[in-house]
Amino acid sequence: MLTVENTTVWLNKFADQIEQHQSYLSELDTPIGDGDHGGNMARVATRYGDPDYPQASAKALATALYLQRGIPIIYYGEELGLTNIRYHDIADFEDQTVPTFVASAQAAGKSKVEIMRMLNQTHKMAGRGPMQWDNTVYHGFSDHLPWKHGDTDDMNAQAEIADPDSIYHYYQQLLQLKQCAPFTNGQFIMLGSAEQLFTYLIDDGQKQAAIVCNLSAQAQTYLLPFVGGKVLLVQGGATYRGRQVTLPAWSSLVVKSA
Repeated sequence: MLTVENTTVWLNKFADQIEQHQSYLSELDTPIGDGDHGGNMARVATRYGDPDYPQASAKALATALYLQRGIPIIYYGEELGLTNIRYHDIADFEDQTVPTFVASAQAAGKSKVEIMRMLNQTHKMAGRGPMQWDNTVYHGFSDHLPWKHGDTDDMNAQAEIADPDSIYHYYQQLLQLKQCAPFTNGQFIMLGSAEQLFTYLIDDGQKQAAIVCNLSAQAQTYLLPFVGGKVLLVQGGATYRGRQVTLPAWSSLVVKSA
């Protein structure tokens, strides 16, 4: 379950890893993908998102990830906020390491329900469910029961495309922005902030853009490193005045220097 404590631990590790990766990328002459996720881990929306803020948390996480240096590598369905499927049997994970984990969890007093919840939230096989195209049987993926199947959430491509405020359309805005200065050639600079925030600067030598993301369910404030100019992208109700940014739960703001 996502808590303030484990979110803080994750954010600290995430920030350290991102800074290492971006430092390495800055020394390369060719673009490298910035996606550190995919078919070998649980889906971002399930592992790090907030079920109480599914749309806002998916957008805030995307903002944190995809304005960094590198070519975005987007795992299928991530642009919809697609979550892990939920299996009902331990055998569904088809992983020889799972029985060892189950034995350890049982020894620690965990019930089967708790163990299945942990596996469904964190295991890579739960992130490999069928693409959800529409709200028909099997989500338009097939006319037959798919090979990997389980309980799913309701998001699907058809509904997301029809909704102008959807995660899908936010991804479009985000990726269009990434093709503009200073994101095309700018350097990545990690900014200091409160533990619940993920903040960085993109600087191309002429203009700077600050990316400020609240990756928590608690409202936050942040002081920009410059007086804000043009707002390039905003979600979740984030606002700023002068240098002061106010961020409701799971919101983000991208602002260019004046």
